[in-house]
Parts: sequence; structure tokens; C-alpha cells
Amino acid sequence: MHNKVGFRANDPSASVAFCHSARRWTSNILAAQKHRLKIHSVLLSLVFGLSALPASASISNIYIGENPTGTEDGSSCTNQKAVSYFNTAGNWGSGSGQIGPGTTVHLCGTFTAAPGTSGYLTTHGNGASGNPITILFEANALLTATYWGGPAISIGNSYVTLNGGTNGTIQATANGTNLAYQNGSGECIYSSGASNLLIENLTCSDIYVHVCNSPITSCTDTGGTDSIVVSGGNNISIHDNTVHDTAWAILYVIPGGSTQSNVAIYNNRIYNVDHGPTIGDGGNNAVLNGALIYNNTVHDAWMWDDNADQWHHDGVHVFITKGGSSISGLLIYNNYIYGNWGSHWTASIYVEPSANPSYISNFYVFNNVSTAGSPADGVWYIMGNNCGIYNNTAVGGGLRYSSNTSGVGSTGCTVENNVFTNSLLLSYFRGECVDSSSMLSRSDYNDFYGLPANNAMYYNGWLATLAAWTGATGFDSHSIQSNPNLDANGKPLPGSHVIQAGANLTGLGIPALNLDRAGNGRPSTGPWDIGAYQFSSSAGNQPAAPENLTATVQ
Repeated sequence: MHNKVGFRANDPSASVAFCHSARRWTSNILAAQKHRLKIHSVLLSLVFGLSALPASASISNIYIGENPTGTEDGSSCTNQKAVSYFNTAGNWGSGSGQIGPGTTVHLCGTFTAAPGTSGYLTTHGNGASGNPITILFEANALLTATYWGGPAISIGNSYVTLNGGTNGTIQATANGTNLAYQNGSGECIYSSGASNLLIENLTCSDIYVHVCNSPITSCTDTGGTDSIVVSGGNNISIHDNTVHDTAWAILYVIPGGSTQSNVAIYNNRIYNVDHGPTIGDGGNNAVLNGALIYNNTVHDAWMWDDNADQWHHDGVHVFITKGGSSISGLLIYNNYIYGNWGSHWTASIYVEPSANPSYISNFYVFNNVSTAGSPADGVWYIMGNNCGIYNNTAVGGGLRYSSNTSGVGSTGCTVENNVFTNSLLLSYFRGECVDSSSMLSRSDYNDFYGLPANNAMYYNGWLATLAAWTGATGFDSHSIQSNPNLDANGKPLPGSHVIQAGANLTGLGIPALNLDRAGNGRPSTGPWDIGAYQFSSSAGNQPAAPENLTATVQ
């Protein structure tokens, strides 16, 4: 279930065949996304914000627990109302004492749901612009079940904020490979059709604990489920959450036949998952204008290997698989992907239009770092139109920039200032199946270190060296093949050949690119360093998100 069937090649000799392997999208992947939800407004042309309205007549604060306590008037956690109050539609509205615009619902203590519960908390009303309904986990608040049969929290209304507070958690305690249950239909959150939604500061834990111990032939469990799934809705923000031990951590689905806008997934910590942040279409003619995936940390997926090769792991995945669908105005940046990604890793970053006609266009991928070790594939698959791939650092992965048999090509894209190094047999930059010069508009100022002998680059056949590639295409005349001399986090060390070896890209007018991944400014004049970090970087691996982000896609 939820397997990602896609282009795969495990050795250079399979590269051309790779072009002709069609990527199937199993019906399970979106069928099982029938429960979940939540979020907030993220104006993304690309600025986030909401206009304020006068306060409503709804109650300002209401405290909810599993069972009623004290006076049961909902005035505090010691006088809380029962969870049934939240789930009764008649208690929602703009009247006095009702949950409505401007209300904060405080969740108190531990909520223990019966095995297989779905929609333990379900919303029944909308907030308003500037006055959302806020569902706030008080300190140590916990929603727990041995396994969830659907979403723990289901949000089908707009202008709702779900805030995990300091340590709010949704968990399953006995669902997974070696546990009492192997249920594949439960989630933390599910949302369908709700706009202006925010999910923040929440921990989703152990929703499906998949285990695969060596040898892989012993791994027969193909089950799994997701954590945060949002189907449709404009102005969606999912940030500062921790998600672990689940199949797909965060998924935004564009419903078929709809046009959506402004989705942001950022500052999340994700691990022990098959997929990190993901955006994809759920049917024909699904359109998304404006999406951000940034500052996420994603690590380790080896436990999602299985003998049937059901699960194909990705750090970040954006896909279009249905005819007439499109995504434009996409920024993928400042993500950090590391750890052990197992034998069934497809890519650190996978941008994939695989239906004709379908388009992922006018997008940028920059300042991302992948230092994952011992990959089976471990490359970056980037396909699309009018894109920029800038200042990324991939230790343990090259770049596939390709077309496929459905006729979906990559055209008009630029590849500059990137480090691709040390990827075993797969550290080559290549355009497959079609003439690379017709796909790329520019490629230069990159560091391709550790290119395999004889199969270094692809241009109407394999070329043995970078020099041969440059002679055939005119690209990468300023690119190098030097050891970038990076530390364990992908930052250049003193004496690195990538220092001041890149192009100055200030003229592109992308504010977030003018900062390196640590938030330090790149020079407005003179050469940049190649890769995600300037040599002067001293900040940590997870910088704060730039505020008031704007970008012009050219």
C-alpha cells in the first residue's frame, strides 16, 4: 500500500532502460488517504498572512478532557467538559457558549481512544479570517490508541488552527510489523476541502512502526499508513511538527478537477518514514499554483525496505501522474536529508511529472543538503519545465535530469553551483533518453566529484569524461571535478575548491537563494561558493525560516 512505483536504475548499465520504465501510481496511495486533515492560511505568492476581523460572540476559551471534571463548565482543565462536547455539532456556532470564530479549544490530559477509532475529534464549524478556531494541546496532552482506524483528528472546516503547544502528541502504541496490530488505515490528521488551515507544533508518533531487519528477504510486511494528510484547500501551512514511524509523513493531495493555491510545508522534523514532505495530484486536471517545501529535516528510511519492493523511499517528493494536472511556482529549498535510506531509496528529492499532458513548471530547487550514506540509488530526480537547480549539496547522489516514455520532458532548466559527489556507481549528471542540450538551458559552475569511469555523463550515449560532455554540449565549461572537502554536514572546510568557484546568482531575484542554508548572506557581487553553504557559514543545520518570503519565478 502507498508504494511509489517510479523510474529506478540500480546500476549505470540500466540507465537507458530506466527511461522506458513507466511509473505507475497504485490506486492504494490515494484511496487510503480517505481520512485525515487540518491547517492555516499561508498566502504564498509568496507571503503569509490573514486579515483581522472583529471578535465573534463565540466563547473565547473552552477546556476539554476525556471525561468531565469539577464543575464541568469548561472553564479550566480542572473543570473540563467531556470530549463528547467537542464532537456534538450543536455546540458549534457563533452563539454564546459555542465553539466558533475566535474560540480556543484547550485539550487537557490523556485521551485514550478505543482500538480502531476514527475521528476521535471531529470539527463541525468554521472559524473566520483573523479569528480562527484554535485547537490547542495543553502541556502533556496526549491522544493515544493501540491503533487508529482513521484520523485521530478530522478537520473538514476552514480557518482552523491545530497547535500542539509545547509537547502535544498523537500516537499509536501497538501498530506495526512486530506489534499486536498491522492496521493500514489510521492517521494523525486528515483534512478534506478545508482552506486557511494551520497544523503546527504537533508530534505524530508510531502510527505504523515498520521494521525490516537484515536480510531483506525476511521483510514480508508491506503494510503502513500515513500521518498528516490534507486533500485540497487553499492557504495551507504545516510547520514545526515532529513526525516519525509512519509511511508518508506529510502529504498534500491536489483533488482532480480542482485549482488550489498556496501550500507550505516547512520546519518539520521527520524520521523513520518512507516519505518525507510530499505534494501530488489525486486525479486528472488537478492544478496547484504556489507551493513551498523548505527547512525540513528528514532522515532514515531503511526500516521501510521490504522484500516485495513495495515501498520506495523519498526525502521530498512532488509528483503529477494524471493527465491535465500541473504544479507551478514551486520552491524546494533549505531541506536537510541524511541517514540510512536503505536498499529501496529512489531519491533525496524527486520532482516527477509522469503523465502527458502534465506539467511541473516554473520552480526552483536550491540550498538543499543530502548527506545520506550508502544509497542504492541516492540520486536526485528532477523533471519539469523552466526550473532552476541551484546551490545544492548532494554527498552520495548525482542528478538525473530526464525525459520518459510518456513524452513528459524536462525543458528550459538551469543547473548551476551544485555539488554532486561520492555516490558510488551513480554519481553522474545526465540527461537520459533525449538530447540533453535540448532539455537544459544552462549547466555550469558545478562540482562533479567521483564520476564513474567511462559512464560519466549522458548525451546521445555515454561519455567518458566531463570534458567530453562539455565538448559535445557546450555546458559546464566552468565546472570542476575536485574533492569539495566538506564536513559531515556538507559545509566546505578551509581550502575547499568550491569556495568562490560558483556563479553569482543575485540577479535571479530570489531572496531566499541570496542566503545560504545557514541564513548567511551570499555576496551581491563577486563569485559565490558552490553548494548550499558559504564558507563563512557558522549557523546550525536547521536555520529559522526567512520571514516575509517573496520570490519571482522567471
